[in-house]
Amino acid sequence: MTNISAVIITKNEELNIERCIRSMRGIADEILVVDSFSTDKTEEICKGLEVRFIQHEFQGYGPQKQYAVSEAKYDWILSLDADEELSEELCESIRNVKQKDIDPKAAYSFSRKNYYCKKLIRFVGWGHDTKTRLFNRKFANWSNNLVHETVDTSQLGNVEQLTGDLRHYTYNSVEQHKQKITGYAKLGAMEIATSGKQYSKPVILVKTAYRFLLEYIFKLGFLDGYYGFKISQMDALYVYLKYSGGEK
Repeated sequence: MTNISAVIITKNEELNIERCIRSMRGIADEILVVDSFSTDKTEEICKGLEVRFIQHEFQGYGPQKQYAVSEAKYDWILSLDADEELSEELCESIRNVKQKDIDPKAAYSFSRKNYYCKKLIRFVGWGHDTKTRLFNRKFANWSNNLVHETVDTSQLGNVEQLTGDLRHYTYNSVEQHKQKITGYAKLGAMEIATSGKQYSKPVILVKTAYRFLLEYIFKLGFLDGYYGFKISQMDALYVYLKYSGGEK
């Protein structure tokens, strides 16, 4: 039997965190929440659910998730975002993995279904979404990216996709999405500034237009209707803000 630590990072996730934690009951041998000093009821909810709860200053998504991994009790890590939950089928797949003598250099990815304003999004680049979320921290860890972090699997021999879905409840409103991408853009702009790169206004406008056309037209976002348009619009805004220095 393989012991698993489930790790979640949070900041004001009172609307999501209970659903996420409950979906991992019976799967994780430890549930660890690393919180960036929430001002809502996140801490109260977590402590009521009797999980390990610690606080740590947020310094970017990759570094924060890696800090959470370092604080976990077990080497096998199940990493979820607070706005995600495991489906029953995916829970059963993870149970089957736990019962095996797992190759420590293996890792497991999940198919993710993305919901926007409670609507399942099938296109706009969100319809075929796969994330590596179960891994051994001795051989895989989070990248240092401040935003759009990924699990580095370069030392692994195999990444197997498990059956079942990871359900991702992205935004409850378009305004919430806009606020979030503004924060993401500031982090992305910091990474660009650190690299020393600069982009002219025409280049930024081309990148912005390309992102919108890529998602809305070529990735068939128009088939998702109004929300497909808004996602494409918000992602184009993210590109514009990111390459413009993070400011409107």
